[in-house]
Amino acid sequence: MIGRLLRTIGLASAMVVTIVPPVLVGATATPASADTVIFGCNVVSNPTATHFTNCPNANLAGASLSGLDLSYANFAGATFVTCTNGPPASAANCVITDLSDANLTQADLSGAVLSANTTKGPISIFGLASGSANLSGADLRGADLSTGSGRANFTGAVLAGAALANGNFGGANFTDADLTGATLTGAVMSSDVQPFGVTVYATLTGATLTGTLLVPSGQSATATSPSGAVVTWPTPASVPGATPGPCQPPSGSTFPVGSSEVRCSVIDNNGNQASGAFAVVVNPDLMITTTSLPPATVGTAYSAALTASNGNPPYMWKLVSGSGKLPRGLKLDKATGVISGTPTRRSTTATFTVDVFDTKSTTKPFIQHVARATFTISVST
Repeated sequence: MIGRLLRTIGLASAMVVTIVPPVLVGATATPASADTVIFGCNVVSNPTATHFTNCPNANLAGASLSGLDLSYANFAGATFVTCTNGPPASAANCVITDLSDANLTQADLSGAVLSANTTKGPISIFGLASGSANLSGADLRGADLSTGSGRANFTGAVLAGAALANGNFGGANFTDADLTGATLTGAVMSSDVQPFGVTVYATLTGATLTGTLLVPSGQSATATSPSGAVVTWPTPASVPGATPGPCQPPSGSTFPVGSSEVRCSVIDNNGNQASGAFAVVVNPDLMITTTSLPPATVGTAYSAALTASNGNPPYMWKLVSGSGKLPRGLKLDKATGVISGTPTRRSTTATFTVDVFDTKSTTKPFIQHVARATFTISVST
């Protein structure tokens, strides 16, 4: 766009200067008599593509730009939020720029600081008071909007590389916005908690969509075997402007014990691809690790320990009623899982089943796991 092109070829000062662009020979950018200076920034009245507010890297935190026409303005690298005694700072020690109802159409806000974190949560210039700011076609590449944008209009805005993670963009309009490489992890992108508003056709190339409705949420399971567990998840619903794509590993795969990352693709209406990730956590299940017990001899002292893993120790062991008995003369220590004693002459080979219980969790729900295994002790004389 013309205004953006002009900024790349020499608008370096904080004042409006004369420009002779290739396509507008003879055009000038001279200050108008009605221009005002706010925080050292010369705000141009009735701006055009060649006559606009030019304040790169300016510190405008605390300024009131409410209702101003800032079309084509050059605010690249400018600061709109300043906090002291942080981070995170107290909200009482932060000052923000009031951009409510401001017109920032075609403005350059690349690299601008537009939000901050405080001890009481994030704050943003695009909160409720500034929610109606118009940023249609604005360049916000690399800008930090991670704490939200209220109802701002981002129609056609360039948000390439912008930080929008965890922001609340309820009611914001992203129609035809370029979100190439933007981070939207955990962001709420419309008032109905959809990743994008109605009839949005945003360019999503390389955008990070973790935490939005276009990417499955985190999954958890308990291991059903030493190899882990099979985990499945539903495919997210499509929303206007974007469709969930395949995931890798796919749903229905076997995941090992521990945390695994799954990355899914998202395709916009123009065929551009974005992605998001979520974690699959497979919790180890309590299991008896002893596979067999040594033989016993009548009249000879015997000792063998049953062992378990993956539970919450200490464990408790118990013979399953009706599943058989230990050889005569042997007993199971419920606390240690040790089978000990001296087999008597009346002992015979015995098959029996044991359960092991782990300790209940200390937080709700109070979960206790149990594992079961069957053993045989052969007895010789």
